[in-house]
Amino acid sequence: MIRHAAIVLALALSGLVIPACSSLSAADQIRARDEKLPVVITAANISVPNAIDGVTLLVSWANTSTKTLKYVKFEAQPYNAVGDPVKCDVRKSGRREFTCTGPFNPGYPDGSIFDGFKFRHAWYNGSIRCVEIVSCEVIYMDNSSEIFQEADLPKIFAAGMETKCMMK
Repeated sequence: MIRHAAIVLALALSGLVIPACSSLSAADQIRARDEKLPVVITAANISVPNAIDGVTLLVSWANTSTKTLKYVKFEAQPYNAVGDPVKCDVRKSGRREFTCTGPFNPGYPDGSIFDGFKFRHAWYNGSIRCVEIVSCEVIYMDNSSEIFQEADLPKIFAAGMETKCMMK
């Protein structure tokens, strides 16, 4: 028990957000079914920069389609404390694509969420304070796909999820 508490404390001090296992709200499940949404993104968070300014991206989402998914790809953009887009000091680019590799069986109707896909060292930049998902591509096992970007992207965000980086 003490060891478990020490691990939890270490993760908390590192700034890494570990989402709890959960399920979609009934309202999100109904909306996903009615609008035939393949996924619902429930969270997109980052860790605080580590000692070498590495930032980890965490994305949680649910397969709300009736099909098995092969890949779910997210494109994300990091921002600094005043809301300016920033680039990785190593890769020299800001926007990056991240891939969750399946297969992912349908989560509907129970709405189970695939919690906390971690993309370690997504960027190296100590000024990163938040991240924004800017597109999502869902690829099914038959290689058909759906892409959500710009105006369509907010459709696949869970209720209450911020669609833009908001600086406090």
